[in-house]
Amino acid sequence: MKMKKTAITTIVFFLALGLCQSVLAQGGMNDRVSMLRREMEMTDRLLVEAREAVHASRNPFAVQAFEKAVELQKQAWNQFQNEHYLVAASLTKKARELAKSALSLSRQSEQQESAVTRRLERAAEMLNRAWEALDERQPKGLTSVLESAQVNLRRAWEFYRNGNYRPAVKLAEQVERTARKIIRASGGQLSRRAQYRRRLENVRQLIGDTRENLSDCQAPAAQQRLDQAETLLRRAEELAKNDHWRAGLETLQKARTQALKASQACRGTGQLENRLH
Repeated sequence: MKMKKTAITTIVFFLALGLCQSVLAQGGMNDRVSMLRREMEMTDRLLVEAREAVHASRNPFAVQAFEKAVELQKQAWNQFQNEHYLVAASLTKKARELAKSALSLSRQSEQQESAVTRRLERAAEMLNRAWEALDERQPKGLTSVLESAQVNLRRAWEFYRNGNYRPAVKLAEQVERTARKIIRASGGQLSRRAQYRRRLENVRQLIGDTRENLSDCQAPAAQQRLDQAETLLRRAEELAKNDHWRAGLETLQKARTQALKASQACRGTGQLENRLH
């Protein structure tokens, strides 16, 4: 009965270490103790290798698992010194499992950290593009918005450095959305500005040509239309000086319409005179 109990104890001992069945038949007690020592030393090496990675990850769950593993390994060595080998084997196995779990958690943190870093860098790039899209002629309100976004980006990096990834990501998302809006708004402003300048030259040319044509035209309505066109042209130029490009474009269109009507009124008068003569 005693021999059977000893055999069962030996099997449990090796199963606790997770060793293959072929080892169970090898050697005597001294060999098994030596094997346990090697297993525990292997756990020690794993803990040494894991320490830096776990603490660098700043993952509280990984750190907690690692510290628990260290404590269990200390207990395992105490039990080993007291020749409680089965307990030592069980404790070192648990310590190793916790160390592996801590490493896994730290790797997840590293992946998360890399993702957050990329998000922050992308937000910074978008913010730089937004600053480049602005110039001194654009509304000061846009500059204030970008300055606020710059502050939020600095806060996001602070959260990141402290391992607070969730608020860091949220702020980065806000910064990126703001930057994209500014870029779109600036692009629209630039597009309208270019349209305004092209249309301005066309309307000026049209009014000048109409003025020359009206020199031989005695139609008061035509002259009145042309005066209105010139007034609208000056108003459009004032709007453009204040960066009101859309309103400036609309006013230029009105000036163009009046100039065309002036030309039509003059031609209509000429045709009437020809019929009368």
